[in-house]
Amino acid sequence: MVARTLCGHLPLAVCVAAGRLAVHPDWPVARLWDRLAEERRRLDELSLGDLDVRAVIATSYGLLDPPARLLLRRLGLAATTEWPAWVAGALVGGDEPVDRLLETLADVHLVEVLGRDRVGQERFRLHDLVHEFVAERVAEEEPPRERDAALRRVLSGWLGRAGVADDRVGHGLQNAVGLDLPLVPDDVAGPIAAAPREWFEVELTTLIACVEQACRLGLAELAGGLALRLTGFLALRTYDVERERVLRAAAEVTRAHGVDRQAVRLLLGLFGLAAQRSRFAELPALAAEGLALARELGDRLGVVGALGNAGWAAQSLGRLAEAARWFEEGVEACDESVPPPLARWLALSLARTWHEAGYSARAVPVVERLLSEWSEEESDRSRALLLVLAADVLPAVGRVDAAERLLTEAAALVARLDDELGSARIGHDLARVWLHRGEWDRAAERLDRVLRVHEELGVRDETARTLVTMGELELGRGGQAAGVLRRSLALWREVGAPLDVARTLARLAIADPDGAREYRRECDAILAELGLDERALRLPSFL
Repeated sequence: MVARTLCGHLPLAVCVAAGRLAVHPDWPVARLWDRLAEERRRLDELSLGDLDVRAVIATSYGLLDPPARLLLRRLGLAATTEWPAWVAGALVGGDEPVDRLLETLADVHLVEVLGRDRVGQERFRLHDLVHEFVAERVAEEEPPRERDAALRRVLSGWLGRAGVADDRVGHGLQNAVGLDLPLVPDDVAGPIAAAPREWFEVELTTLIACVEQACRLGLAELAGGLALRLTGFLALRTYDVERERVLRAAAEVTRAHGVDRQAVRLLLGLFGLAAQRSRFAELPALAAEGLALARELGDRLGVVGALGNAGWAAQSLGRLAEAARWFEEGVEACDESVPPPLARWLALSLARTWHEAGYSARAVPVVERLLSEWSEEESDRSRALLLVLAADVLPAVGRVDAAERLLTEAAALVARLDDELGSARIGHDLARVWLHRGEWDRAAERLDRVLRVHEELGVRDETARTLVTMGELELGRGGQAAGVLRRSLALWREVGAPLDVARTLARLAIADPDGAREYRRECDAILAELGLDERALRLPSFL
């Protein structure tokens, strides 16, 4: 099976590979496979006497008429060997349809017809070895200017389509707001807008390959635009490995080529990723770099976003007074040019900081105002975020039923987005509401499910937070809480969240009377270092 794959599933190539092993009986099979795995040398390896795969493909290539030969050659520029039909048209350029040219290539088995995909696009595949051959030909036969123009047409086509899907997929991030997009015809945009998540799933591998191709070629604006339009979906699906890969690659190339406006947005994206992955120690430097660059450019949206990130960096490290100052500066920097979801996020973040410090009553009027100002034109994601943050504040001032109503609405919105992590977070917050009512069994069942999701996704801070809530549950119903609280404490220490360490220690002092003195001593020392008092521990009333 490995041999067939490395030989592009071409019978002649498989025969040549087998023949080479027969001629070299002392070779381990792995030696040939390793040589075949080097794509740029694969055709060189598939030659034995009169049998030469490159020569056979060259014969077929030479028999094509010039238009078909041009298309086949330019398919060597495609980032992947599989693609929708529009890619062929973009590579050729002009207004003439390429359907007949694709039929010609399929008839002579140089291109494989794959049929329609889940979003209705006609798809094709180029055999791996044919792709390697035509990549050689396009490099030798095409003038650099024409190669570059063809590549830019295709990558711009991907960027425009990704922008359509990104605007409709509902991730709620603001990183790409205000950046230009290539125009996409209505008949192309319509089907993508109707099924944006499905389109992203179908094209994900190619989109990542396009970002990396644009980075390799120094096409910084295209690399940055594609990365920004892709990472919202990756965040929504918790594809964090891929998300970091494209963000880091695009950030490096945009900074190297002076595409600073996109570099600011990519830094904002890297900040969001590091925060989601509980890498709190990285946050201040990312926020500071993004803020300095945005200020240098006079990029108001970038400045506002970076101020918010600076606030969240400080809050993640328990520095709540500093966080409040950053958020206040961000709120003051908002004007009519700032999108309402971003301005609201800053105001909510400030209110949440007051709540985290134990001043929940001060946060309530802000939350109520923002709820009353909500616009139906805004996304489900933005609405859900507002509801969740508001619901976090209300139980602290005795409004448990109102919090449950907000969370129930938020859960319905997030379920429509197919956001597993977001649904788990809301499930956790609902369980906390039920704890305030003494509904222990109901809360326990939900927390067990939530914990499994957080552990499977590897989200350490959410796992630790859920374990703390499970500890509160056991304390509330008279069970054994020390075990889960110690697990939570270990995670909070690991991610470097001092305020959450202090909060967990305070609960352990209740759960484990024998160690209470030592737990309280460390807890009080952390509060003193952070400039906070007992209110910041947010001990629930039922304890």
